[in-house]
Amino acid sequence: EEIASQVEFGATAILEPEFITATPGGSVQVLTTKNIIDLTWVGSSGTFDLILPSATDIPYRFLRIVNDATVVASDKVHVVAPVGETIDGAAFYVINKEYNGCAVWSDGNNWIVIQAKQ
Repeated sequence: EEIASQVEFGATAILEPEFITATPGGSVQVLTTKNIIDLTWVGSSGTFDLILPSATDIPYRFLRIVNDATVVASDKVHVVAPVGETIDGAAFYVINKEYNGCAVWSDGNNWIVIQAKQ
């Protein structure tokens, strides 16, 4: 009842992203509790690893990963499953296009790409 009184009909939901700068040869482990990760590429071409949290530690977690016009075909963002886990049965999922992204979901054991923009 208290929650219902705080929600205004027609209110706008604001989803604040975690902003991450991707660099060639770099890596970042996702520690945020936010559900959107917004990537910007800085530097020359290369590969950046975005390491997901453990699917077993956070079952049923949903994450959306997006990027801007700075990630191009010569840049590769590897969305990496932790050691012992997979993402769609593989070690990583690749994002390498401007305005690209994916949504992933933890089934409690591994990560599943549930939506991808290509």
